[in-house]
Amino acid sequence: MIDGGERHVERGEMDLWYRDCPVCGWELPVTGLYGHGVRRHGFVAKDWERYDMGRLVCPACGRSVSVSNIGNHVGTHGGLHECEVCGRPVPGMLLDEHMRSVHPTPCIVSYLGERCCSMCLRPLRREYGRVPFCELRCPQCGAWWPLTRMRLGAGAMDVEDDVWLFGDRLDAYARYCLRLEDATALARALHRLGGNHDWPKQVERIERAVADDDMGTLDRASDELERLQGIMSDELAGLMLTPEKRTTAARRRMAAGETARMRLR
Repeated sequence: MIDGGERHVERGEMDLWYRDCPVCGWELPVTGLYGHGVRRHGFVAKDWERYDMGRLVCPACGRSVSVSNIGNHVGTHGGLHECEVCGRPVPGMLLDEHMRSVHPTPCIVSYLGERCCSMCLRPLRREYGRVPFCELRCPQCGAWWPLTRMRLGAGAMDVEDDVWLFGDRLDAYARYCLRLEDATALARALHRLGGNHDWPKQVERIERAVADDDMGTLDRASDELERLQGIMSDELAGLMLTPEKRTTAARRRMAAGETARMRLR
């Protein structure tokens, strides 16, 4: 939720959620009007009465509320939230409508700590079913993103067919997907077995770099993932053979199973 900082916004159905400052003309969310007056113009509550703005009508419920309390009151209706796609302050109760009307193309947004589809607010699933492709896909509407396009705010692919790369780029993406899948599985296995807990972060760092640079770092990322995979495989084999008490028989069996899976790959 945001505090209603100064920002020019488009007119439309949300018009009632914004008011112009009577002194400087800034268009502000009603939740930020009082704070703006205090910071910019040294206003106190009675100063607003000179402009017939001592009380404002809540755009959600129609109740008359003092300008000094309108921010807290609007918070009871969901408050204002910053759209993660365009950065505009949007009433929580109108966020779905804003996404449908202003951003009709699904985008990746963060919701409850998960990467989600902006249209459905459902967590995106990573799918590897269409080899050599891997992707993030919305389980509800089917919108999808390649792993090179998984940063927040990225729009969904505008083609239904997954064949969006050709030749060398397709080979590079397929190799990256394979390396990422293996490295992610190894990092998680080592984390469960009590190995180097930094492995998941290292894999995630490479994944973020690819997402930020789109297709530019695929080959380097694949090489780095392959290097990490070799080191993690050695560590996994070491855990499988370690006779120390902290490495239980169950953990050694788990390590052996993961090692066998990697051989099959």
